[in-house]
Amino acid sequence: MKNLFLGILTICISACQVQDKKDAEKPNYYIVRSGDGTKIDTLWDPQLIDEIYRISSDSTYRPTWPQDDTIFNTKGQPISVKMGDDMFGASLQKFEYDNQDRLIKITGYDAHKNIKPYYLNIAIQIFKYDRAGNLVEIRSFGEVEKLITAEFETTPIIQLKYNHKNQLIEKWYLNENGVLRDKYAIMKYDYTPEGKQLEKGWYDDEGVKEQKTFEE
Repeated sequence: MKNLFLGILTICISACQVQDKKDAEKPNYYIVRSGDGTKIDTLWDPQLIDEIYRISSDSTYRPTWPQDDTIFNTKGQPISVKMGDDMFGASLQKFEYDNQDRLIKITGYDAHKNIKPYYLNIAIQIFKYDRAGNLVEIRSFGEVEKLITAEFETTPIIQLKYNHKNQLIEKWYLNENGVLRDKYAIMKYDYTPEGKQLEKGWYDDEGVKEQKTFEE
């Protein structure tokens, strides 16, 4: 997802230019550069959640110039992204931030400025944070601005829980009624002494871990 090019040798520069062209030809790819021009990020994610959250929380991230399909605000945060296609209905995504520069809303629009889904049945996503600045909830809505249903692979509500070190320890995947979308729908995480995140597995709301069986 994240590629670092130092551009020391001419051959490296040429290779980067070729890769840029290839990536730009793929749907839902967005190419942006940092302020010093040495870092190239090729972003691909229909929802752009992880990438936008990473960029918006990085105070040193600055694009050199806006790309044709992306508009940035004065702080270098993307506020409008043209979709590679409109297969789900939306051809444009708009991003909103709070007064602490945190992403709080993504909305999809079609060419006529109507709210439309930009990924499966998701047209709007709302992000909430705790006092420490940790992302604690993501709510996904359809084009009628009601919570989506859990009938597709998308999840209406995702809640995130943290330990005293502000490390993510649980992700709860909830349906539109606020209950677990499946029996085992809580992903738990642990950390090494060095701080590396490890997945512990899927759990139910009583702390019982899912036991997978393998058939030959």
